[in-house]
Amino acid sequence: MLQTGHFTSPPAELLTTTPLDDVLAEIVERRDEFRTKGYVPKDMIAKFKQVGVYRASAPRMFGGDALPPADFLRMIERISPADGSTGWVASFGSALIYLAALPLLFVLMRQPPEVVGKGMARVPGPLFAILPMEWLWMRARAGALRVGDPAPDFTLSTLDHSATVTLSRFRGDRPVALVFGSYT
Repeated sequence: MLQTGHFTSPPAELLTTTPLDDVLAEIVERRDEFRTKGYVPKDMIAKFKQVGVYRASAPRMFGGDALPPADFLRMIERISPADGSTGWVASFGSALIYLAALPLLFVLMRQPPEVVGKGMARVPGPLFAILPMEWLWMRARAGALRVGDPAPDFTLSTLDHSATVTLSRFRGDRPVALVFGSYT
């Protein structure tokens, strides 16, 4: 920079590099190697661990840095231009958060439909692409009934809410078809 005829030093933050910057430079140097091999080698994964990529979004109680998701994504956005596949591998650092969501989602899916609907509306979109939602749903809602078991008894209001109907009232009297479906 030039100020009144004298050279001044650039700000210190422009002169220093972070450990991640060093890893980024190495990724650029080695990206052809990664493409040839078809994977990101273990030594690079170790460097991601060293500079904190995989602990970035983990909670502090588990030894992580507890970065907000936006900060973690900015880190991935810095890695991805160096090599897209390597950025994808680095993004697995958020997998702990998604895996931690599995038991919570399972419990949520066992609730009544109105609770499930309200809860699922708050689930971040990327979870639907990453987590085995259909598998979770089928296990959470399966129950213990098997083909040939008697249907569990229940009581429901009629559509006009003028009366209630109890399933067991029809047992042994006449066939009953139970139809369940989504009205969305």
